[in-house]
Amino acid sequence: MTKITLRAYTVPDENAVVELWRRTWQHAYTKIDFTKRVLWFVGRLRTMVASQVSIILAERKGKIIGFITVDTVIHYVDQMVVAPEAWGTSTARKLMAEAKRLSPPWLMLHV
Repeated sequence: MTKITLRAYTVPDENAVVELWRRTWQHAYTKIDFTKRVLWFVGRLRTMVASQVSIILAERKGKIIGFITVDTVIHYVDQMVVAPEAWGTSTARKLMAEAKRLSPPWLMLHV
């Protein structure tokens, strides 16, 4: 298995992150049209960037396969997404470990 690397989100990553979000949720919930929800997520993502929320990307072979958002002020994880083809790998564990490192006191996630 190819190594998974983590890096910080940059604005040029927006399209790839949005498509990963849409594709992953669509795969998980086939009866919901997530294409109709893309504009909501774009707004949410831009709000997080403007608020300086940490967004960490997971990559394999230069392709984004996951991401997590961490508001280190309120210790909140708003989004954690792992591409369906990366389910069962260490991607989610690595993203969560990075979130814990960024917000060591605690993390909150509503599901």
